[in-house]
Amino acid sequence: MLVMCSGYSPRYYLLFWHEIGHNYFMGAVSTNQTDRAFLDEGFTTFLEIAAMEHFLGREDNLRIKRGWYREYFYAYEEDRIYRGFRPYMDPALQGYTLPMPMNADCAPEWLIYRASSYYKPVCMLFALEYILGKRLLYDCIRGYYGDWKFKHPYERDMFESFERASRGELTWFFEQWVYTDKKLDYAVSRPQLLSRDEGEYRYRLKLERVGEMVMPIRVQAALEDGTVRNYWIPLNDNPPPDGEYEVLPVWDQLRDPYRIYTAEIILPARIKSLDIDPESLLADLNPLNNRWPFPKIQFDWLVEENSPPVNAYQIRQRPGLGYNIIDGAEVGWKFKGSYLEYRHNVDLSVNFGLLNFRPDWSAGYHTPISKLSPQSFIGFSAFDRDGFQGGGLALWWRDKPFYRGEPVGGVKFAFQHRRHYSDDYPPFPAVWEKGVDNSLVFSFWREFFARGSRLEFKLRASVFCDDFSYSQMEWSLTQPVGIGRGFDLKLGLFAGLVKGDEIPSQRLLYPSGWEPEIDRGYEYWGVRSLVPSGEAEHFLTRSMPGIYGLYGNRIGEKSYAALSSEMAIPPKFGWRFWLPFLGDIRIAVQPVLFANFALGMENQSIEKDYIWEAGPGIKLSGIPGGDFHIAFPLWIDPALPGEDNYDFRWVLAFVPSVN
Repeated sequence: MLVMCSGYSPRYYLLFWHEIGHNYFMGAVSTNQTDRAFLDEGFTTFLEIAAMEHFLGREDNLRIKRGWYREYFYAYEEDRIYRGFRPYMDPALQGYTLPMPMNADCAPEWLIYRASSYYKPVCMLFALEYILGKRLLYDCIRGYYGDWKFKHPYERDMFESFERASRGELTWFFEQWVYTDKKLDYAVSRPQLLSRDEGEYRYRLKLERVGEMVMPIRVQAALEDGTVRNYWIPLNDNPPPDGEYEVLPVWDQLRDPYRIYTAEIILPARIKSLDIDPESLLADLNPLNNRWPFPKIQFDWLVEENSPPVNAYQIRQRPGLGYNIIDGAEVGWKFKGSYLEYRHNVDLSVNFGLLNFRPDWSAGYHTPISKLSPQSFIGFSAFDRDGFQGGGLALWWRDKPFYRGEPVGGVKFAFQHRRHYSDDYPPFPAVWEKGVDNSLVFSFWREFFARGSRLEFKLRASVFCDDFSYSQMEWSLTQPVGIGRGFDLKLGLFAGLVKGDEIPSQRLLYPSGWEPEIDRGYEYWGVRSLVPSGEAEHFLTRSMPGIYGLYGNRIGEKSYAALSSEMAIPPKFGWRFWLPFLGDIRIAVQPVLFANFALGMENQSIEKDYIWEAGPGIKLSGIPGGDFHIAFPLWIDPALPGEDNYDFRWVLAFVPSVN
C-alpha cells in the first residue's frame, strides 16, 4: 500500500502513516480483518492521527496550500476531524451507524462499514483519553500490543488488556461502544447561585445525560477572576485523569437511570463559563449544549468546499449581489448557519438596492425532530423581496435509506402565507393579484423502479384570513427510459385542477409548465432585471410538463393535462470553469428532440381543447440549482393566432432541481 499511496502534501502523509500502522495492528497483532475490522482499521487510524499531530501539529494539518484563494477562504481541516470524528458523527446524527463487529462485505453501505470500522473506534479511543488521560491511554495501547502480538485477539481480549494496563474496570465502557449503537450526548445547564458570603460563592451545578451512552464527566469552570477550576464526576470508582481535579460525588449512571445530576461547589469568584469537553475529545452528538452560556461558534466563508467543525456551530458567509430595474444593483450579505449541515440550519440574506436603499431579505430555519425520526424535520421561513412577501411553517419527512444516497420519497405538510403588493417588479404584472393568500399544502413524492422514476402529488387549499377562496390539486409522473448508445428518453405526465369562487391568477395552471411563484424567486429572471422587457415572454421557469410553444401565453387555466417526451441524443459535450464562492462548474450540453401534448384547456385563444408540439432543443445541465433547456418548438398544432404550424419559435426554460 505504500507503493499505491499518492496525493498532495500533506494529505498523502496520513496514508503513509496509516499503512505503516497496519504493520502493527493487522500484521503483528494479527486481528481478523473480515469480521473484526475495527480492531485493525480503528487502531491504525488512531495511530495515523497521532503521527499527523506529532509531526505536523494538530491545527489545520490537512490544509493543502494551493493559492491565496484556498488559503484565505477555505475552512480549517485537521486529521482527527477529517478521519476521526466527522465521518462517524455525521451518519450517527442521521441514524445510520451500527455496532462495530460486522463482516466487511455485509454492511448495508460501504460508508457505514467505514464509519463502524474506522471512525467509530477512533472516537472510542478519544473518549477513553477523556477518561484516562493521554499518558495512560498510550500505556494501554502499548500493553495491548505487547500482550497480543502474533496471537490473533478478539475484542474481549482487548478489553481485558486495557483493564490490566489501566488497573481499572473498563468493560462497561467498551461494551457500549462496540456492541451497541448508543449515542453520546451530555448537556450542562446554567449554574444556580445559592449564596454569596465574604468572597465565597456557592453554586449548584446541573448536568443532564441526553443520550443513552454513560460516561464520567469533566467540568471546567472559568471564573471572572481569570482562574480555572476542574471538576471530575466519576461514574463509579474510576479516578480522574492526569491533572488537578476536585472530585465531586459519584453519578452512578450504571445503576440509577435518573438522567439529571446536581452537585454543590464553592468558588472564590463568579462563574464566567462552564465546559464539559474543553479539549474536544468526545464524539458528543450535540456539542452545542456542552458549554454555558454560549456554544462555540466558528465563522467561515460560504464557499464551494466546506469542512464543518464537529465541536462548534458553523456560520458561513459571503457577499450578496442582485439587480432589478426598480432598485438597481443590490448589494448585501448572505449567512448560512448549521451544525454539521444537518441540525439547526439557518439561512439569512439581506440586500439593499443602491437606487433607493430598499431592503430585500429572506430568513429560514429548519432542524430535525430527532425524537420522532432522524429524517423528520420542522422549519419556518419568511421573506420580503421585490414587492412580494411571505412566510410559512412546515413539517416533513423524507425516506433516505442510504447515508450517501439521495432521498427516494417524502411527505410534507405546510402552512404558507403569500402577499403580492407591488406591480412594479414582475415582468407580467397582470398575472399577479394583490391580497393575502394563506394556504395549507400537502405534498407527497416517491421514486420507484429505476432511478429517476418519480411520482408527485400535491394538494393546496386556501384557509383563514385569506382574500381568496380556492383549492388546487396536481400530480405528475416522470419515467426515464434507457435506450442505449447514449440515447435516453424521458417521459412525463401531469394533471392539475383548480376550483373555487375566488382564484388568484397566480394560482391558476399555465400549460407552458410555468409557475409564477417559483419564477418570482429568481432575481435575474422572475422580476424585471437583466432580461430585456421585449423578450421576457421567451424566458420562463418550468416546474411541470407542458407546451414550450405557449411560453408567451400567460393566461392561466383551471385544469389541464400534459404528456411530455424528451429524447437525449449523443454526443454529449461539456466544459468546466471556475467561479468564486461556487468553485468548479461542470456544464454538460446535449442536443434533444421533444414532443409534448396538452389536453383540456379552456383558453379561447386556442381553437381546440388540445395542442401538441415537436421540435429540437439543447439541454444544459450542471448549473447550480437546476437545468436550462433551450427549446425550439418548430411545429405546433393547432397553430397559435398569427402563426403557422411550422414557424420559428424559441424559449429558454429553467427547470429547478427537485427536492
